[in-house]
Amino acid sequence: MRLLNFRRSLAVFCLTFVIVGSSFGQKAINSGSVKSGFEVPVSDAPTASVQMVVFNNQNVNCTNLNSLHANGVGDIRFSHILENNELKLDFGTPNGTFPFSSGNGRLVIGPESPNRSLTVSSSGSSISSWSSQLPITAVILKAGNDSYVFPYKPFSSGDTNLATGAQQSISHLTFCFGDPSGPTAGEGSISGRVVDSFGNGISKAQLVLINGATGESRITLTSPFGYYTIQGLEVNELYVLNVSHKSYEFGEKQRTISLTDGLSDVDFVGQTVQ
Repeated sequence: MRLLNFRRSLAVFCLTFVIVGSSFGQKAINSGSVKSGFEVPVSDAPTASVQMVVFNNQNVNCTNLNSLHANGVGDIRFSHILENNELKLDFGTPNGTFPFSSGNGRLVIGPESPNRSLTVSSSGSSISSWSSQLPITAVILKAGNDSYVFPYKPFSSGDTNLATGAQQSISHLTFCFGDPSGPTAGEGSISGRVVDSFGNGISKAQLVLINGATGESRITLTSPFGYYTIQGLEVNELYVLNVSHKSYEFGEKQRTISLTDGLSDVDFVGQTVQ
């Protein structure tokens, strides 16, 4: 009798395991030759302003994202992508400022705008910060076999901390952009460097820029060598720029700036926290 009860209990346990276990998988939605990605909670991408979407075993481009929603049907997360325009930085972990024109590792699909640029700071499998003078509708990070997509509805001019959690480093980056003749954030820029008392660049110092008239804020991080750039700013405006870093303190940590054009050499010096 005890053996019979044991066998019955074992059978119920196995059946329960099969039923519960079958619900763990996720199902992709077919849309042409591209499968919609799986949305990853914000907690997995700590401070990016949008949720990351992962396309497993797919090399996704802006044309693919555009095709996922058409004529009011498809994946609503990509309904704002109406053009196939893209700037592809076809090399690993790009850092620097790049014009919206083809050449030297850059490939532009759609209208070129060599007088407009995009600045990005990346390392490993993540983007520390990016800012653009053209409206960006999505950022695609390719790492290993997967594509990690950050969609911005309707568009964005910059963001920070696009963390994928991938083991492999970025092999290339793609920025989907909207109509170059459409709205932009402006033509002004502020750039500089954050260094220690010995003149060495401080990596990942945080710069927060606040528009004194509108209260709108922009955040960026310094590159591994301490450089930063904030682009696409409205000119003839008053801004407050703050710097911070968990390991450094700054004698002058705030600047008030009246921006009339591009402004460079806005530098900060930090001392190691004792």
